[in-house]
Amino acid sequence: MKLQMIACAVAIATGGLFFSHTMNEAIAATEASAVSTVIKPSQEQALVARQLATLVDRQHYLNMRLDATTSKRILDMYLDSLDPDHSLFLSNEVEDYKNKYGSNFGGSLKAGNLTGPFAIHAQYRERLREFYEFMLAELKKPQNLQQKDVYLDIDREKVPYFNTKAEQQAHWQKMLVSQLINLTISKEEEQAKQKALKENPSLANGQDLTGPEDLTPVQTLTKRYTRQLERMGRVKSDDVLEKTLNAMLATYDPHSNYYPPIDAMELNRQTTLRLEGIGVSIRPERGNEDYTRIETIVEGGPASKSGQVKSGDRIIGVAQDGEKMVDVIGWPSSEIVGLIRGKRGTKVVVRLLGTGAAMSQARNVTLVRDIIQEEDAGVMWF
Repeated sequence: MKLQMIACAVAIATGGLFFSHTMNEAIAATEASAVSTVIKPSQEQALVARQLATLVDRQHYLNMRLDATTSKRILDMYLDSLDPDHSLFLSNEVEDYKNKYGSNFGGSLKAGNLTGPFAIHAQYRERLREFYEFMLAELKKPQNLQQKDVYLDIDREKVPYFNTKAEQQAHWQKMLVSQLINLTISKEEEQAKQKALKENPSLANGQDLTGPEDLTPVQTLTKRYTRQLERMGRVKSDDVLEKTLNAMLATYDPHSNYYPPIDAMELNRQTTLRLEGIGVSIRPERGNEDYTRIETIVEGGPASKSGQVKSGDRIIGVAQDGEKMVDVIGWPSSEIVGLIRGKRGTKVVVRLLGTGAAMSQARNVTLVRDIIQEEDAGVMWF
């Protein structure tokens, strides 16, 4: 039987925890946050936090209590989920968070107090806005792509936060140059590949020849960052609650997840591209939510039958049959789903990037949409 959306509904699925609250609470919270630039938790969301924190404190199989040590780990997990490469927050800000909220982060959740996570998220949005505005301003200036002393540490999960704005912005500048160089190389390689395939169609081996959008690297990044800046304005209190509770759950078990009510009701519709789609489940990539990755493939669905779609592939572009490819890096998963869904029997071209692959190794896969039956998806309903 399908999951009934009731307050504090809990079910165990695929080795993890599923938790959500009621739809009416979600609508109220969404409407409240839509009319204000200050995002605040609702009473219902505070209740959800209290109930879930109490549940994991008392009943989780690891028997790990929400004490000061666990609270500090939850805060670290929360900060890493917001700023995985330690490039937005400064070191003094992080120290302030730890001193102010660290030892009682979990205790506050048990009390239904969401002041800490919402305050941190507000500052995160401000830092993210500064980042996007910096990048967009720099994109209007000439950039030297011939620099020989540009070294960008791309694996920053374990490195300290920057101490000053100057250090931080120097890193952002290197990020921008690196992205422009990579896009320039990818564009040149893509153009060479497209030319070779058109001159020798037999080499295509059934591959769709739809290319990416015909934009310069500067135009691509400008479009991408503008879209992401606009997306910030659509953040809701449910988004903050989801980040907070998932940080807590991930501290206990990486396979446990909290879904906000609209996502929970749409879980198998939106993230499985159910009804008329291609038969895959997708999620934002952990640690880099600019990318949406394929989690699972529905056996017998269009993606499965193609033999060309793999779990772990990133979706970086979508094109309707005969139309230009749309760059979807930085798009929320729900909007990517909107592009991929369509009438049964119509074609959609999905541009995929394999795990660890260079951008020039992206491949196009043409799929014919079909009806994805619930029983075909192998999803257990509660």
